[in-house]
Parts: sequence; structure tokens; C-alpha cells
Amino acid sequence: MFVVSSAVIYVYRRKLTQQQEKEVVLKTKTQTWQRFAHLLLGALHLINTPLQSIQIIGHLIRRNDPETAPLVHRLENAISTIRNVLTAFSFADSSVDWKNSNLPTGPDQLKNDVNSILKEFQSAEKSEKV
Repeated sequence: MFVVSSAVIYVYRRKLTQQQEKEVVLKTKTQTWQRFAHLLLGALHLINTPLQSIQIIGHLIRRNDPETAPLVHRLENAISTIRNVLTAFSFADSSVDWKNSNLPTGPDQLKNDVNSILKEFQSAEKSEKV
């Protein structure tokens, strides 16, 4: 009877441990996906400023040389397309606490953050396989 009880307890503890490990992996993945969403928003904001500069320069060029209007119109259409694509990636915008968010401040930090998140994903995948 003692052996059977011990075996049942062992199996229960093992399943409990496995479940806890799965929960840790899932929590890690969730946090990593949240960081990825915030990072994506950071990238969008880094892209937005240069787009605004290009748009303003286009307006100045058209104002100074009206003959460039068709060319500037093409430029504006291209910017509009880019903005529409970027809008599709702003899905997490409403869930961000902007006061406490740590968005990348430049392309180098963005690259570092992306690499960090990729390592986290790879680590989570390895943990899941073990």
C-alpha cells in the first residue's frame, strides 16, 4: 500500500511540476510578445518623424517650384501608402502606458531590442522542447 501511495504522489508531483514549467514558459512568451508589440510601436514612432520631414520637404519643394507638383504628388502617395501599412502594425497602440513605456530612441537601440527579443523567443522555444 505504501508503494502505491508513493507512486501516486510521485506521478502527481511530476505532473504538477510539468504544469508549472509550462505556465512559466507561457508567461515568458506572453511577456515577450508584449515587449515585441511595444517595440513595434517604437519602430513606428521612429519611422514617423522621418516621414513627416519628407512630407514637409515635399510641400516646400512644391511651393518653391510649382512645376514639381506631379512629382511631389507621387511622393505624397508613396508616403500615404507607407502610413497605411504602418497603421496596420499599430494594433497595440491603445494598450500602451505611454508614460511608463520604454520605447527605442533610435535605430541602434531598436536593433538591440529586436535582437534581445529574438533571443528570448529562442530561449523560450528551447525551454519548451526540454
